[in-house]
Amino acid sequence: MPYGLPWSENFVRQLADKEVRDEFVADQIRSRIALMIRALREQEDRDWSQTELGRRAGKPQPVISRLEDPDYGKASLQTLLEVAAAFELPLYVDIPEWEDWLRLMTNVPDRSFHRRSFDAERMLAQARGSQTGGAGKVAYLPLRSEEDADENNGKQIPQSDESWAEAAAN
Repeated sequence: MPYGLPWSENFVRQLADKEVRDEFVADQIRSRIALMIRALREQEDRDWSQTELGRRAGKPQPVISRLEDPDYGKASLQTLLEVAAAFELPLYVDIPEWEDWLRLMTNVPDRSFHRRSFDAERMLAQARGSQTGGAGKVAYLPLRSEEDADENNGKQIPQSDESWAEAAAN
């Protein structure tokens, strides 16, 4: 195996079989989501029970238990968004190229896995630093109109990718 690559020729040959490849991806993603949720819940500065995470995510404890089961694999995107919101973290979904995906999968969430919840002061300090540090133009995601906020429990939420592209271009 070439230095630095997390896969071998034999492994790639096995992945050439679409059925094996699809099952491998599903297994890896199910396991990663389960381990990530548990690692975030047990993170030292949180140390939440499944019940506490469920309370924050608006889910009963058995749902959290299933989400932490690598064999479950039936979590909806909405449920993952709600769990991420309970941790005050964003959810990131991507469809990368194989080489990138395989590299990402080598980072298995465990007890050392750590993510910081949203912290406006930390992010403001970074924004101030990027504005004064000559890092270039700072793009931001505009919020939806107040009319749209009425449909989202009175909260303004970020616009679509098209609006992001327009904001970044200006």
